[in-house]
Amino acid sequence: GAQWCSDPRYHAAREAIEKGWIGNVLWAQSTYSMNSVYGVWQYDVEKEATAQTIDWPAFLGSAPKRPFSGERFFRWRKYWDYSNGLVADFFYHRLAPLMVTLGGRFPVLVSGHGGIYSFKDRETPDTFSLTAEYPEFSIQITSSAASAGLERYHQTAIYGHEGSIGFFDEKGSDGYIVIRPDSQFRKKFQEATGKAEVTIPTKPSHPNDIRINHARNFFECVKTRKQPVLHAGLAYQTMTAIKLSADSYRERRMLAWDPQTERIAKEAPPRAGWEGTGENYKEPV
Repeated sequence: GAQWCSDPRYHAAREAIEKGWIGNVLWAQSTYSMNSVYGVWQYDVEKEATAQTIDWPAFLGSAPKRPFSGERFFRWRKYWDYSNGLVADFFYHRLAPLMVTLGGRFPVLVSGHGGIYSFKDRETPDTFSLTAEYPEFSIQITSSAASAGLERYHQTAIYGHEGSIGFFDEKGSDGYIVIRPDSQFRKKFQEATGKAEVTIPTKPSHPNDIRINHARNFFECVKTRKQPVLHAGLAYQTMTAIKLSADSYRERRMLAWDPQTERIAKEAPPRAGWEGTGENYKEPV
């Protein structure tokens, strides 16, 4: 999923946010879904695969010891012993580029939800959602391996106090973002942009082109020693939210994270924002 960090839509959105066009960011949403009659990760179990032809102990590594299983070897993403399922396979494609746009940071509170609703031949859920609280905003990502409808109706979007940014990539066209002010801030937006709303087309939009973009960024950084668009620190922050959501789902509880110690915390920190009695409230000017 790292290549989507080189999708120019996310960089254009970051510039719009830095210009103050949507005000302070409040929350973001995204999805990565697909559908299958048989269920995802139902890879062929090769007949030639046996305990004699596969180095089964090497495959298991530190996972629990089990008798050889071609099902587990080829379809490993279905099982907790070797994978965190949807959240580990799909969510990086969406959360990492959102972190590029919003700025890398650790979450402070994460929860995972979902279940095995259609395909009963697995341990990891076929439908999953992540909610991550950050100090300044929250992010919600949903995914299903049993319904692709979410891809159409649940587009990636970033919502600010003064406006929002929608991400689009229609078939046969280049990708683009739409920046639209909330009604109360239309005048301010028009004064800043000269338009009622702003559409920014971006190239490339095809996944293969984005992969080439990503590779070029990497090789450029090898030569210049600059940090790549997805550096190790940002990847670590992204994976922290992903892993916490999987553990949250399995443990049936929210998990707090301490960004200072980089450890799971016993208690969640106080939520961001002023928590008063209302006595200091002032009407907006």
